[in-house]
Amino acid sequence: MKKLFLPALLTTTLGFTGAVPQAIGYYSKGLLNFASELPTEGPGFYHLFRSRDRFYGTREMVSVLTTVATLLEQTFPNEERLQIGDISAKKGGLITRHNSHQNGLDVDIAYLRNDNREQEVEYDGFDEDFLKDGEISPNFDTERNWELMKLLFHESKVNRIFVDQKIKDELCRFARDRGELETELETLRRLRPYPDHSDHLHLRLECPEENTQCQAQELPPEGHGCNFTN
Repeated sequence: MKKLFLPALLTTTLGFTGAVPQAIGYYSKGLLNFASELPTEGPGFYHLFRSRDRFYGTREMVSVLTTVATLLEQTFPNEERLQIGDISAKKGGLITRHNSHQNGLDVDIAYLRNDNREQEVEYDGFDEDFLKDGEISPNFDTERNWELMKLLFHESKVNRIFVDQKIKDELCRFARDRGELETELETLRRLRPYPDHSDHLHLRLECPEENTQCQAQELPPEGHGCNFTN
C-alpha cells in the first residue's frame, strides 16, 4: 500500500519541525513534549469532545490520522468522516476517563457506520454501541472498518488496536472470506480484544525511533489471533 507523506504536518505547536523527541515515558505513565496539534477538522475527519482540549499527540499520530482520513475518503467518497476522540492533553500526563493517553501515542476513534451518521461534537462519549445482545450491530460497516484497520497498520507503526472481542471475530471472518487472512496477518495480529471497546477502537502507536525517553511496549504474540468457530 503506497505511503502518503504530508510534510506540513510535522510542524509542532511550538514551531519546531523535524525529529524533535515528543513522547516521554509509558502510555499509562508519561508526558508529551512539544506537542503536535490535530486540527478540529480536516479532509475526511473531525474531532469530537472539543471542550476537553485533548487534540495533542506526536507528529506520527497527527500524520497517521490525517493521512488515513484522506485515504479513506478517497476510497469511500460520500460516507461519514472519521470521528476522532481523545488523544492527549497538551503536555500529556493523566487525564480523566483514561489510564493511558498520556504520551501522545494513543487515540480513540468511532467505528464506521452503515447509516453514515456523524455524532454531535460535544456528546459526552461515543453515542453508539455496536454490540447488541451479544451480536454485532447491523449498523457496523464491516467492509469499511476492515479497510480502516488495514490503513492504520500500513500507514504507521502500530503497536496495538484495541477492539471488542466480537468485533475482532467479525473482522477475522471478513478477512478470511476475502482471502486476506495471511496477507494481512500483521494487521490482525495487532487487533487486541479489550473490554469496553464496542463503541470505538483505540489505536496505539509504537515509540518513535528518536523518542529515546519513550518506554516501549512489546508487540502482541505472533499470529493473527483469530479464533474461528464457524
